[in-house]
Amino acid sequence: MAQELEFKVMTDRAEFDRCLARLRAHTGQSGETYVQVNYYFDSPAFDLSRSHAMLRVRRKKNSLSLQYKNKRKRIGSMLLCDESE
Repeated sequence: MAQELEFKVMTDRAEFDRCLARLRAHTGQSGETYVQVNYYFDSPAFDLSRSHAMLRVRRKKNSLSLQYKNKRKRIGSMLLCDESE
C-alpha cells in the first residue's frame, strides 16, 4: 500500500500564487494546474463520520475515482488513515 503525506491549509489566491511560484522555482518544473471536485457521501445519521471514515468520489480532469478512508491512529496533530482507491 502506497503512503502519502498530505497537508491541508486554507489560503487566499495571492498566497496560493506565491507558493506555486516558489514551488515551480524550487523544482524547476512548470507544473500543471487543474480543477478537482470531491463529492462526499454519508448516511442521514452520519454513520461514516461518527466511525471516523470517509467515502468520496473525486473528479479530476476526465476521470472519476472512488476513495474510502478510515481513521487509523493519531500522532500529535497528524492523523494516520488507511485509504483505498
